[in-house]
Amino acid sequence: MQAINPSRVNVNGGYICLWSHWKAAPLTEEGTEPETPGTKAELQTYMPQDSDESCMCGSEKPYEECCKKEQYWWPLCPDPELEGYSLVAPQSVTFRQIDGAALRKRLMEDDRLVFTDNSENQETWSYWGETLIETPGHGIVEYGELALKHNHTLLVTVASDEQRHVLLHFLKEIAGDLLSKPVHKYAPLQVFDKRTNKTQTLPPLQWLKRPVGQTE
Repeated sequence: MQAINPSRVNVNGGYICLWSHWKAAPLTEEGTEPETPGTKAELQTYMPQDSDESCMCGSEKPYEECCKKEQYWWPLCPDPELEGYSLVAPQSVTFRQIDGAALRKRLMEDDRLVFTDNSENQETWSYWGETLIETPGHGIVEYGELALKHNHTLLVTVASDEQRHVLLHFLKEIAGDLLSKPVHKYAPLQVFDKRTNKTQTLPPLQWLKRPVGQTE
């Protein structure tokens, strides 16, 4: 992923937004569609923001009274269907001891998912949502990933609380009777420290205490 150089943008005048895209694979020599969805790429974009506009982190405060004042430049990511943006909150949800064969069948049949990988002891699906949204030159936007491991463990990986909420609702809708009790875990978060001009990785116990936005 090509990172944004904070020295070339105003970290107090906007946000960094993190995207996951799937770019279509080229046609085969016979001119038919390939069996795989293509390649996945991570992208960072800069989104300017006026001081008096509502902060995009979800706090409902003006930007100048919220993220603009913070020590760290908190990244955002798109919500499913591009209905807004949320603070990045990398996390996973794990379901163990499930009927992998039954779950696989339901995941394969749902158009909101695309089967992306069949590695040893793991099958992976990408969640593209109700409506496929494509960014010119980059591909279709992804909002999370589901991995079936060893045919009995489902790992859901998302970038925000809102993405988690949507994917868990989706799973409950199509396979609620197959799921076990979920185990939820936050991951470290990489941010930019405005004081030191350096990237810093914060453990969950630290970044979950951020004063901006709304986290669960």
